[in-house]
Amino acid sequence: MDQLKPVATTSHGSKKVFVYPALKTCSHVFVRHDAVKKPLQTPYDGPYLVLKRTEKMFTIEKNGKHSTINIDRLKPAFFENSHHSSSPIISPPPVAVPTSTKPVPDSSPSSPVSPTNSTPLPYVTRSGRRVRFNSRYL
Repeated sequence: MDQLKPVATTSHGSKKVFVYPALKTCSHVFVRHDAVKKPLQTPYDGPYLVLKRTEKMFTIEKNGKHSTINIDRLKPAFFENSHHSSSPIISPPPVAVPTSTKPVPDSSPSSPVSPTNSTPLPYVTRSGRRVRFNSRYL
């Protein structure tokens, strides 16, 4: 009995949180909104300007006030162009889509059209099944 060792306990809640490496240098961040969300509501608010960084906390400017947020709730914001630039954004011109034209039938004499049978051809669905309607209901 003296040689038995106790079983190691499980450590619930000690999982590591992913922290973006770009948080060390980014100028703006998104803040995760930890609440029950409505459908199609974005999980992050922002972007907000970073004023001060520490190892675990960031101070950001949110609605004109300084807020201290834990680094676990932050995500770096990347801008395509400088958001401070005064040059207007020019959208590309719309691309014209060619329309298909229907072929014009020839005016050459053709054989007379024969009358069709009273029994219609069976309808084939997209899955390949043939649909035959009851002649009593036609």
